[in-house]
Amino acid sequence: MITKMEILDALPRIETGLQQYSEIQKMFKEVEDISQDREFQRAFNRFYRVRIKKDHQEAFFGIMQAEKNNKNILFKDTLRKVYEITGKCETSFVSKLVATIDDTKPIVDRFVLKNMGLHLSSSINIDTRIKENIRVYIQLMREYAEIENSEIGEFLFTQFKERYGNFDVSKTKMIDFVLWQLR
Repeated sequence: MITKMEILDALPRIETGLQQYSEIQKMFKEVEDISQDREFQRAFNRFYRVRIKKDHQEAFFGIMQAEKNNKNILFKDTLRKVYEITGKCETSFVSKLVATIDDTKPIVDRFVLKNMGLHLSSSINIDTRIKENIRVYIQLMREYAEIENSEIGEFLFTQFKERYGNFDVSKTKMIDFVLWQLR
């Protein structure tokens, strides 16, 4: 679990990323068709440091557009859908898609995983990798829920709101931002 000192250390480094994230979320809501909007795609790719093939990005943003208003989007279904289209198990990328649509969902990122003591599967068997990565995602959601309902979570949320109260972000995103900075 993260500590108060780690939270206090991470918070000053969040503002630039928080501004970028807020702009992406604003664009996501305002842009009619994100699958065609290159400005949104560039901002998204730059913020999340996306480095996948252009044709896979087209499929990804197509799925994001199709699911744009689906507040019940599921990570496991989206991961499988992306795999069916691209032939790749893009766990981190899919988590960012899902979290853009539903900001109560966590991001799967190497820094987040490291700080939570979790690891993605590197199994050669794609079915095994997908199943194991879904389990990791479920465990990550459990870990976030544990933080949200803890004393350290209340400390994180209070400190975050004191510093960045003008930004409207979910508790999940507050945790994401702190974990991203603990490198």
